[in-house]
Amino acid sequence: MLSLSAEKYKQYKEFVFRRVINISLVILFFLISSNRLFPIPIDKVTLPFFIAAVLLVAGGTFSLLKTEFLSLIIFMISCMLSIAANITSFSPIIVFPALGLLFSFVVSKNVRTLLLLYQSLLIHIILGIVLWVASYIQGMNDYVSSMGAKGLPFLHEAKGFTATVQTFGTLCISWLLLYELKKKETGIGRWDKFFYNIVTIAILITFNRATYLAYFAYLFFTHKKLLIFYCLLLSVFVIYFIDSIMLLFLNVTSLDARSDLLEGFEKSYLDSHSILIWLFGRGNNSIPANILQNVTIYYRSDIENGHAMLLHTYGLFGYVLYITGSLYFTISTFLKRRDYFFTCFCILYLVLLPYITQEYMSTTLYIFLCVIFFRGKQLKSRYSIKDSLN
Repeated sequence: MLSLSAEKYKQYKEFVFRRVINISLVILFFLISSNRLFPIPIDKVTLPFFIAAVLLVAGGTFSLLKTEFLSLIIFMISCMLSIAANITSFSPIIVFPALGLLFSFVVSKNVRTLLLLYQSLLIHIILGIVLWVASYIQGMNDYVSSMGAKGLPFLHEAKGFTATVQTFGTLCISWLLLYELKKKETGIGRWDKFFYNIVTIAILITFNRATYLAYFAYLFFTHKKLLIFYCLLLSVFVIYFIDSIMLLFLNVTSLDARSDLLEGFEKSYLDSHSILIWLFGRGNNSIPANILQNVTIYYRSDIENGHAMLLHTYGLFGYVLYITGSLYFTISTFLKRRDYFFTCFCILYLVLLPYITQEYMSTTLYIFLCVIFFRGKQLKSRYSIKDSLN
């Protein structure tokens, strides 16, 4: 009896420990996805603590793949060259993607850790919807954007605790990919199907073209009937609301603005007439103040176009490494698995969507990459994080 009680007590301690670990990870995931929840960038503050906690629990069982380790080394070489070329003006933020990649590599090792991310993102998305509803009841808040500049002031765009509607949309798309993963790995229940509809609503209320494009790509591979239904529904809306539809999806002012935003990049990078800057960038993802004052249209220091931002920050050397690495990862994995779904989302998020806006300095992209990296390789037991995380 005594030994039996001792065994039960031991099992109870292990159960409580696992629950504490799981709840802690869910909270940390939530903070990592929420860069506008507090006045400080809580996502970037939390990220290193999360990685350290996972590595501490994993102990000696954790290891990086050779390709993962090589990716980090190559990226850091690019950063160091950019910093060396701009030793007096570089920004420390340019090394953040290395931390983001390490986070993605760590989380993608274990399917159960990804399922905790699934829960955390769901909490964030539901709160984002609640805040969107509140904006119509109590007035605008910091967690929605008005579409007044696009001629639709009666519409509010949900962005949750993220900086933009597209980053919130990326969280929603990441949840959908995790939903498909959960369906395959552990199965889904009625509540999962219910929350699937909730996340779909969250995607729709972003009113973001990039998010819609990713969502339709997702439906093309997973729910073709629903995609056909949306197309038919959109056809009806086009007939009755053609003016509003044109404003939302083909807004010329918005497209022109994106083109005008490149003026600062052109003056800072292309017109620098410096071989060092062309090769290794300015070591900063923002336009320098002395150049920004000569910009004639938009006085914004940030560079919204992802490809332009990579060139400006890391130069041609870093940009070529990024494109080469992205294509190698996508093509090599496709040749091994013939996964068109995976390939589509790799090209979409690593190559195409950065033309609209970039998320390289945001944790949302690396949350998305957690799912992509997991799907892009065959999970083997030696890659798993210690069972105590589960």
